[in-house]
Amino acid sequence: MIKDVLFVCEDNAALSQIAEAILSGAAGNSVRAQSVGITPLHQVDRDVVRLMSKQGIDLADRTTRDVQSIVDQSFDYVITIGDVARDQTPDLRGNPRRIHWRTPGSSPHLEQAVSEIENELASLLLYIEKYPTARELHFQPGCASIFASPGTFISAEHLPLAAEAGFKCFEMCCYLSLESFDFTEEKNVIEFLRISNDLGMPIFSVHAPYYLFDSKEDDPAHVKKVNESMKHFADLAAENGIQVVVMHVKCSSHLSQEQHDAQVLEQLLDLQDYILPLPCVFGWENVDQPYPEKHLEIIRSLNPGAFQFVLDTGHSNMDNYGARDPEDPDPTGFTERYMANCNLRLSSLHLHDNDGKEDSHKLLGDGTIDWKTFRKQLVSVGYTGPLMIECYPGLQGCDDLKQYLNDGLMSLENLR
Repeated sequence: MIKDVLFVCEDNAALSQIAEAILSGAAGNSVRAQSVGITPLHQVDRDVVRLMSKQGIDLADRTTRDVQSIVDQSFDYVITIGDVARDQTPDLRGNPRRIHWRTPGSSPHLEQAVSEIENELASLLLYIEKYPTARELHFQPGCASIFASPGTFISAEHLPLAAEAGFKCFEMCCYLSLESFDFTEEKNVIEFLRISNDLGMPIFSVHAPYYLFDSKEDDPAHVKKVNESMKHFADLAAENGIQVVVMHVKCSSHLSQEQHDAQVLEQLLDLQDYILPLPCVFGWENVDQPYPEKHLEIIRSLNPGAFQFVLDTGHSNMDNYGARDPEDPDPTGFTERYMANCNLRLSSLHLHDNDGKEDSHKLLGDGTIDWKTFRKQLVSVGYTGPLMIECYPGLQGCDDLKQYLNDGLMSLENLR
């Protein structure tokens, strides 16, 4: 598959044009590069044309383009160059990996900028060649590693079982107890990574532990610990081609809504600055949120290169565990409301079914969710990525994991 890469800078007259030209020459037919600007100038900078000509790259006839000209296209990578592009590049189709480059400006340091872009592109091309994107995994069956719960997940035993059943990618779940998967033991994480790689099954997402905000929210040491943990998982994701770091944010039990929102936003902005240069995002899952529109409003206020949305169908089918905000007058179900408003911020899924009352993590079709309607909604919002099931056979009294995984794969036919 040809990877589509987009470079965005403020004016599309210098740095993004340079990056497009160099990558196109270096990648051959494996990559299709384009560049655009937020407020493009009328022509490419003449100094850039002269400098690139010395390197054998002809930009004399190159035109500039506006970012709005490509909003109907899909991309695998979006590289923002400079603060304006970082802050104003819109959500784009294809569930792309977004990476921000803090590259210096053009003249009089143009040669230095070109050298830094060349170094960045060398690393980017290696990453592009090594790891699959959401478009390559689109509607492929994925499996979260919680399927061994309440037992201990053993990578050497359980990952091959999922591969044998026909799953094509994984989510590494570090959210449950350490008895389920002890991610604090580095050897366990390394083994998971090694075996998934040996099986040719990429890890699309990793579910981070802890709530970003919980009962210890007034303890600065705990807040720092949680944020450092989130950053650790962002590093783990970036280093291993994992696209989404799934996270939970808990509503405060005793702060006012205004105080809670302010403290959460402070943590989110800290994480945003950290993850923007990395080829992964935080995916904020729908749990313990007051109602869909407010949840998504917060996500949309953050940079799309840092924060996206992960829809858990079991949670939304229960209207967030039945804990509706008393000020929420809309009787429409949460799943429908999330799907009507998430648009291109939907980065991944946790697919499971239930009866609308208990978070039982059943296979698709074993509860009350209308999966035919949900599939239409997925297509309508432009979701691109795998179909990741998050089911607990232990909650169903099933101890035959091989059969359960086979049944899990078959249940995804409700969406394919």
